[in-house]
Amino acid sequence: MDIKIHENPDGSVDITISPSKEAPPWVETLMAKMDLVLQKEDKIMSAQTDALDQAEAAAKANSDADDSAEALLLKLVDLYNQAVANSSDPAVTDRINALGAAITNRSGRLSAAVVAGTPAAPSP
Repeated sequence: MDIKIHENPDGSVDITISPSKEAPPWVETLMAKMDLVLQKEDKIMSAQTDALDQAEAAAKANSDADDSAEALLLKLVDLYNQAVANSSDPAVTDRINALGAAITNRSGRLSAAVVAGTPAAPSP
């Protein structure tokens, strides 16, 4: 290794370090290990990116399913309300009310499942 120190007229100092022409044998081993570390880092980062892509796709699919379930429940409630308003037969009204109770029960279970499956927001 060659080290040169030069003092400039303004008082600043320039230091130049030049590597030796021949590196010690352990440098080659060290470089090989560093290359291996960098290759593994690339694989890890790629795996993390793939996992994140899969998680985002699953979240989108869940969101789409939630939106569809919500739309279906709203449509069923609307049909229920129309059936109740247009029913004059007591037996049909009883069946409609039983259907309404079943829909309400399922929507409550669906809501509870969504809440249970939703992680809490992280603390700031």
